[in-house]
Amino acid sequence: MSDQPDIFGLVEEDEREFLATMGPDEAPTLAEVDSRLDWLLERIAKRRKQVAENDAVAKARLLQIEDWRQGENLKLERSIEWFQSQLRQLVPIDAQAFEASYGQRTRRLPFGTFGYKKHPPKVEITDEERALAWAKANGCEIKVKETVSKTALRAELEAGKVGDGFELITSYDEFYIKTEAK
Repeated sequence: MSDQPDIFGLVEEDEREFLATMGPDEAPTLAEVDSRLDWLLERIAKRRKQVAENDAVAKARLLQIEDWRQGENLKLERSIEWFQSQLRQLVPIDAQAFEASYGQRTRRLPFGTFGYKKHPPKVEITDEERALAWAKANGCEIKVKETVSKTALRAELEAGKVGDGFELITSYDEFYIKTEAK
């Protein structure tokens, strides 16, 4: 039994007739081969068009679903914010008072945890160029990122040099099928 799918069960009647003419005993002319190839390209183009149509339908539906999701979640987010404001009114106003009341910085209950957590100080760079100039003027450490030129590596490998951490992927031919939209 062949591993190939039964193509005759998957095609339309006119396609079955065409495929039946492609028996293994024939030696077709170049024009017949071109005709068969063009027929196959037409079928591929039709299927690709159907795929594109399916994608368009799905995209439209996904946009509708996304609009629905955003609307529903916006209502839920507003509700969450309201519940959080109500919870916030019931707990001590700052970390010290909270810790004095509960003996710890957080409180665990069956449906969740709330409390205070400490964030260490951090620096956020808002203007990279000005921050870099200031750091250079004040002797701060400056990081430099090094990277390897792939063009230079390819030239070295093509010249026969061998190295570690990279490899040359040689040129190759890849069969492709491109159909024209009609």
